[in-house]
Amino acid sequence: MRNVTQILVPVAGKGSHDELRSRLLSSLYRNGPVSCKIVFLKILPEQFSTEDVERERRALEILSRDEVPSIPIIRIQQSSRIVPTITRLADESDLLVLGLQRFGRRRKLFGQIAFEILQQTDCPTILISHRG
Repeated sequence: MRNVTQILVPVAGKGSHDELRSRLLSSLYRNGPVSCKIVFLKILPEQFSTEDVERERRALEILSRDEVPSIPIIRIQQSSRIVPTITRLADESDLLVLGLQRFGRRRKLFGQIAFEILQQTDCPTILISHRG
């Protein structure tokens, strides 16, 4: 972990992993190099207006500042191709933090997006999920 200089954190915006992700990122930041960059990524539909994109950027800035002790980097990408966008940015990072989807009270599954990302990147990945 000492060699990690950039962590990519895709955020879908559903809020289900906020607390767990915050604990993990704070721990990684404390135990890693001081210069470690944490990049929060949100992918939006291409048809979003400039105002919609700016509103999402502000919301992600607030969320990210609540989750990490450093000043995070915010990346908003407009794309209909979620998996290639994440894998391209993951390949530029040292660590990827992905949340697992929850299907029902006690069932967590690799969603199709997470599964495809894991297949298409060599970036070390931490998967997070709440207990059912």
